[in-house]
Amino acid sequence: MTSTTLTAIPTGTWHVDAGASQANFNARGMFGLVGVNGTFATLEGELTVSAAGTHGELRIHAASLDTKNRKRDEHLRSADFFDAVNSPVVRFTPADISPGPDGTLTFNGTLQIRDNELPLKAPVIATDPSADRLRLHTKVSVDRTQAGVGWSKIAMIQGEAHLDVTIELVRDVA
Repeated sequence: MTSTTLTAIPTGTWHVDAGASQANFNARGMFGLVGVNGTFATLEGELTVSAAGTHGELRIHAASLDTKNRKRDEHLRSADFFDAVNSPVVRFTPADISPGPDGTLTFNGTLQIRDNELPLKAPVIATDPSADRLRLHTKVSVDRTQAGVGWSKIAMIQGEAHLDVTIELVRDVA
């Protein structure tokens, strides 16, 4: 990967290449001693950048959650956590993108999990830019309780969830 310094994402409409994108997570479990690692396999979305502003949405399908433990995955998809039946999509909606320190971009927006909306500031590193493809990578932490996924029987799962997301964007051909 080649890192680059971008002051802005090139104008146009971009779509998430689901096959080249991934969302991984980690949360502390078992009384804070053991980490729970997993992935969300299904991501989709779009981003439009123009002189008038930026709008778009990243959608992560809650039912695509996989921790390599069927029983735990079923529980995480249940109403105790993501409630994937009634709230099937986790959404990030950027409000603006600004240059950040050290050649990063900062995506300011709203993260929606279930019916809970949280402000989210995501430092993003852009790599491998070309005229029609761009890879974006961020690592962010989310307070599980504020996000509505704070269920914890006897403090079995504690603290924040850490997300590591890589999105490959493909520009629409006009």
